[in-house]
Amino acid sequence: MVRYLRGNELLSIYITRLRRFYRELLTHYYEVRIYGDGIRCEFCGRHCFVEKGSTGSCGLSYESIAAKKLLMWAVIGLSTHLHSLNTLMRYCGADILPRIKTSSGVYIIESVVGKVPESLGELRDLVYELNEVCNWLVAQLHFGQESSVVELVSLSLFAGLLDLMVCELYELINGVMRKVKGSSPRRELRRVPVARYRVGKPSILVIGHNSPIVAELVDLVKKRGIDVQIYGLCCSAHELSHYVDESGKFFFAGSLAEQVEAVASGIADVVVIDEQCIMPLVLTIADELGIITVLTSPSICSDAPDLTYLGSCSDIVRKVVENKVKRFVVSNVRLAAEVAIELAKYRWLSGGYRDSIGLLARCSDCLQCLKLSTCSTEQPTTCCDCVLCLEACPVDYPISRYLQLRTCSTHEVHYVVSGLDQVPRAEIHDVAPTYVMGFVPGIVAVTGCPEYPHSYSDLSTLVQELMSLGFTVLSAGCTAIVLSYFGAYEHGALGFTRGGLLNFGSCFGNVRIVESVIELVRKWSGLEVRGNYEKIFSEILLRIPIVAALPGLLTEKALALALGFTSFGIPTLVRSTAVTRLLSIVGRECSKYFDRRCRAILTLPTVPPTLFTSVSKRELLTTILLCSMRHCESPYSRRVKYRVLHEQGIDIAKYVRTFYELPDGITVEEVKPGYVPDLELVVSSS
Repeated sequence: MVRYLRGNELLSIYITRLRRFYRELLTHYYEVRIYGDGIRCEFCGRHCFVEKGSTGSCGLSYESIAAKKLLMWAVIGLSTHLHSLNTLMRYCGADILPRIKTSSGVYIIESVVGKVPESLGELRDLVYELNEVCNWLVAQLHFGQESSVVELVSLSLFAGLLDLMVCELYELINGVMRKVKGSSPRRELRRVPVARYRVGKPSILVIGHNSPIVAELVDLVKKRGIDVQIYGLCCSAHELSHYVDESGKFFFAGSLAEQVEAVASGIADVVVIDEQCIMPLVLTIADELGIITVLTSPSICSDAPDLTYLGSCSDIVRKVVENKVKRFVVSNVRLAAEVAIELAKYRWLSGGYRDSIGLLARCSDCLQCLKLSTCSTEQPTTCCDCVLCLEACPVDYPISRYLQLRTCSTHEVHYVVSGLDQVPRAEIHDVAPTYVMGFVPGIVAVTGCPEYPHSYSDLSTLVQELMSLGFTVLSAGCTAIVLSYFGAYEHGALGFTRGGLLNFGSCFGNVRIVESVIELVRKWSGLEVRGNYEKIFSEILLRIPIVAALPGLLTEKALALALGFTSFGIPTLVRSTAVTRLLSIVGRECSKYFDRRCRAILTLPTVPPTLFTSVSKRELLTTILLCSMRHCESPYSRRVKYRVLHEQGIDIAKYVRTFYELPDGITVEEVKPGYVPDLELVVSSS
């Protein structure tokens, strides 16, 4: 039998093709800039503190240490998503996996590998190869391995590319699993409530990223007609949205950053925790409030007993009730779902939920926390970390940890539109010319995990301003949830169009953003996707005015996704962290491009000027506008961006091509009567 991949083929693709392509890109068009003055090296036992321009005792330079840290975070993010993929495949098994069809729609894999897995055996081959290459990347982090900055950044881009491939496979398999479990078509735009309040029935709160536990809970509730309310938080909420019906049993409970508040509000009788992005404080608060916690993944055990061995729902429930077990592990997701439902009903009928509400409700509403503190908030609805409210409270209420019950358990309801599997190809084909020619100023992928609560309004303001300028905003993950708080899905245009907004679901759905852009390229240029990764990269970088922004919490998974965007030529802006503030990939002053119109090599300012960098909130809008510029876009599109950039005090002179693209009232000296070129990168690999 012929194998889909002939052993280490993914690694061979990197060594023979992608490594050379990334090196030429980072040599001729962009450069790796290292910032800071000193760094602690953690790659051997000496733990040297290395200053910029010097080396550690082994000879590893400051710059290499910074690049190696970037790779380390990227590989952690990749391995986390890959673990989720392995978990999903084990869950689906022989019942679901044979139904998967991969003849089309896996653009990331097709562009890199040059073929798609057409059978279950080939799919397993690919997943095996992904695991092997991930192990190889982990090995690069060991002491005494790669030390070249360019090589390390190339490996980081490769890790980001692999992360997109993993997410693409996860979305493919997950979509089939949802259909088997009875979800509605994901292309149907459904309004899902975002709220945290009880409606007089037992409640379960699900936190995590793997989809099987959500599917099992919904399956049991629907098939058995169980009257239980289910809240999803973070990516579990997006997963839950695919099963929403008219029963009013399924809710979003908020974003990742709100998980502490959601548990502290007392809305849940049982908290079901899967894995990834779980704050340890959630477990502590659940224990204090008497809320039962069911842990379903070996990745988070938290000193809890494993009760899976008992084998039956009744035995586990009996042991938990008789021994007053606060938290426990059940690794079988079907069994965990049954146990969670039965315990939620038990706790509701026994009145246990009132204990947690009573503990929180000892706040007397005296408002001394406002009168005596200098907190800038008008109402005690958010925490600004000043801690003054603790000093002012006469009943020693832990405000800064729990906020207040009347705030957490609000009856205010927002609505988010459920995520899409894919944008219909016909819809993309209709609008492709408007993006490439610049009649639509660009696309901004705003994703990641916003920080609660201070960045919520800033994020909403940014998105509204971008949409008002005509940008299409694509979102996923917790950002898509937060946008609902400001009515983005109720007042804005929904669709892949000028000024439109789309939600692609969980963090795995970010891959659909890249796939949509590849479809734009395929339709406009007629470029064959299969095996043409380098040319697709070039087309996106030079023609599609897209920028990815992850301004919130930058976990390892988020960084891997950010590098995934970058690996497809999408300029990516991230929040400054201990890792990202050390390194940027920025454009050289000028670069050489081949102009297909005049059939000559031109030396032009490098556009977009940045490929990967960290920015502050204050700089985010202007950096998005700069990075969305392309040499081939229309004067109209440039005019929209120049006007805002000029108002922000940005010097636009170096980017102006012709007088026609200057907004009224703005003049620039020494503008040559140029024209709009048709460029491609001058690299041997493309």
